[in-house]
Amino acid sequence: METDTTNGTPAPAPESAPAASGLSRWLLPHLSDWVFASLLLWLFFGHGAARTLMADGDTGWHIRTGEYVLANWAFPKVDLFSFSMEGKTWFAWEWFSDVLLALAYDTAELKGVVLLAGVVIAATAAALLRYMLWLGVNVLLAVFFLMVSMSASMVHWLARPHMFTWGLLLITIWLLEADRRNNSRRIYWLVPIVVVWTNTHGGFLTLLMAVGVYAVGTGLEQMWAAYDSHPERFSWHIPAAVKRYGLVLLLCSAGTLVNPYGYQLHVHIAGYVGSDFILNNVQEFQSPNFRGESMLVYEGFLLLGLILLVRLVKRRELAQALLLLA
Repeated sequence: METDTTNGTPAPAPESAPAASGLSRWLLPHLSDWVFASLLLWLFFGHGAARTLMADGDTGWHIRTGEYVLANWAFPKVDLFSFSMEGKTWFAWEWFSDVLLALAYDTAELKGVVLLAGVVIAATAAALLRYMLWLGVNVLLAVFFLMVSMSASMVHWLARPHMFTWGLLLITIWLLEADRRNNSRRIYWLVPIVVVWTNTHGGFLTLLMAVGVYAVGTGLEQMWAAYDSHPERFSWHIPAAVKRYGLVLLLCSAGTLVNPYGYQLHVHIAGYVGSDFILNNVQEFQSPNFRGESMLVYEGFLLLGLILLVRLVKRRELAQALLLLA
């Protein structure tokens, strides 16, 4: 409390600044908004950045598949494009993202496709920053690692269905981590998410993997805590987390059957990822070549992740440790 120097009486306390209204909090841009805007601008005006989004030849047939679905209100069952495989069974397992690409193309041609891809990539980066800040990461470290992770993933910034998988995986892990800290019914949002994801990109399998990892990891955390609190009364039993996430995994697994091909999609994916021809000839399915300069950032991330495993185990965050290993 200050004293008035003229008469020795206490001076009135200074008025505190009025709290920001709810409207102003919505209107004022968040750091993640700046990340979204700056990355989107770079994708459009950076040297050759926009062209790299269209650098993959598969974008064309994804657009045509989406146009087929929109024109016929049906899902293709046989190969539509290959003269050597004409009439053979074919799975348009990414039909929903194909439709989105077709709508973007029909609206503004290839400029619309580039805009869609740019928005998805920029939105994923902004969401990743928000997730790190939600975890309590220092803002400077969060921005730094966001830039590094964007550099590591830039090689796959392409207008293809896999661009949706990054954001969907981030949402999945965010929901799981939030539920690990404080159980809520929001965890069941994973069921409609996996339904959408199954029809968007084959990466939906990582959702099932993540739920399984959290079932095991969080279950081990609960058993460890129970042993530490009362070692004399500890008994082996199925932890509550295993039951909880086991149910979520069961529901999500059932959700993956909501697709035009049913369980046949899963059979097809198993054959696809196990194909010797694909494993031997498609670069994305082969082990990374760490001698390449472009792999240095990924190699650094991999090494850092392995180092952090020790810290995560010491902090008893076994779910995140197992997720890194997976």
